[in-house]
Amino acid sequence: YPTSDRAVSLGPGLSVTALSTAAPSPRTQSVLVAVDAVRFKVGLNHPGGLFRPFALLAGGFLWTRFEQRIDAPPGAQDESFAGLATVGAGADVWGRGRFGVTTLLLTRIRAFGSERLPVAWFEASVGFRFGL
Repeated sequence: YPTSDRAVSLGPGLSVTALSTAAPSPRTQSVLVAVDAVRFKVGLNHPGGLFRPFALLAGGFLWTRFEQRIDAPPGAQDESFAGLATVGAGADVWGRGRFGVTTLLLTRIRAFGSERLPVAWFEASVGFRFGL
């Protein structure tokens, strides 16, 4: 947020997922990078408080590299790009200073791209925030 009393923000988002613990399958990725080119985030309570729940809606793309190769010619990379829509909710919990913790639950929806990617999946994350 540009200032501490904002309830709406518009900007990019980035998520990197690596080191899957699942047993390798045709859908297991070794790395996935999701870019929300435009992320619209709306606060759900009075802006400027220490606890700030929010909802978000975003659109962008992803790139992934798969653990196992399928139907690929020799020397080909098993990588894929796909269109992506994101919906989610979370909360920023701010301390008295300029430090906060964010929790976030997202649903990622593949708009188009490789059938090796599921149509939808969920992500949970915790992050640290610095700023106003």
